[in-house]
Amino acid sequence: MTEVMASHPDPGEAARMDTPRIDTTPSTALEPTTTVNDVLRLVPEASGLLLERGIDTCCGGSATLAEACDDADLDVAALLDELRALPREHA
Repeated sequence: MTEVMASHPDPGEAARMDTPRIDTTPSTALEPTTTVNDVLRLVPEASGLLLERGIDTCCGGSATLAEACDDADLDVAALLDELRALPREHA
């Protein structure tokens, strides 16, 4: 007679499987090579700041931050610091 052992899953396993994954992407993911469109997708709260700094968020959305800062005569490192400091309402 072959005995079949019932598998009893770890009780915490089901809870871990049902727990949604949280996006832990740090704000430092923004780089000079990040496009303006990607900044707006990642940090929608950045729209006002970019417009205040003279960054074109419409037709210039495909430009990288470095290119947009060059066009607006801005320091890309300073803009990145400001973007990273913005509060994230969707995070």
